[in-house]
Amino acid sequence: MFDLNNEVKRWSRSVHRSRCGGRLDAAELEDHLHCEIEALQATGLSEEEAFAKATKNLGDAVALADEHFRNRSAFVRGLHGLDAKLPKFTAKQAGALNIGVSLLFAGAILLSAMMLKKDPDQAQMVSFLLIALWFVPFSYLASFERRKSAYSCRGRKGILKHV
Repeated sequence: MFDLNNEVKRWSRSVHRSRCGGRLDAAELEDHLHCEIEALQATGLSEEEAFAKATKNLGDAVALADEHFRNRSAFVRGLHGLDAKLPKFTAKQAGALNIGVSLLFAGAILLSAMMLKKDPDQAQMVSFLLIALWFVPFSYLASFERRKSAYSCRGRKGILKHV
């Protein structure tokens, strides 16, 4: 049996899968597709026929994902390119590595404080600098812990089965 809501969600995921689109982007796309389907149903088409025609009217999922990606800022596109070159980890690996990196930076902060104890202002500046530097790998590794699997949406093509 045809389930329109599931098919719309699946189609939307296929569009965003190749570029990891955000939830707001997916919701906007789903809303647009629902409006298109409603307009086609008003002409007498069934849900399934309206869905097939609406997805065809909106275009191929891969082409839509590419167009969506091109419309992002140069900064976001640059981050995406950089992100694709960085190593990929499972959530468990990233968590363990994050603990190790955090302990390493904590040791560096303590060592610098002990070495610079005669100049507290310089020790404080070095500590703040190390904390700022620590935040970069911490944030990167923490992002893997929030994902179901590392880069689960990278490298897949959004292929539509209904079009």
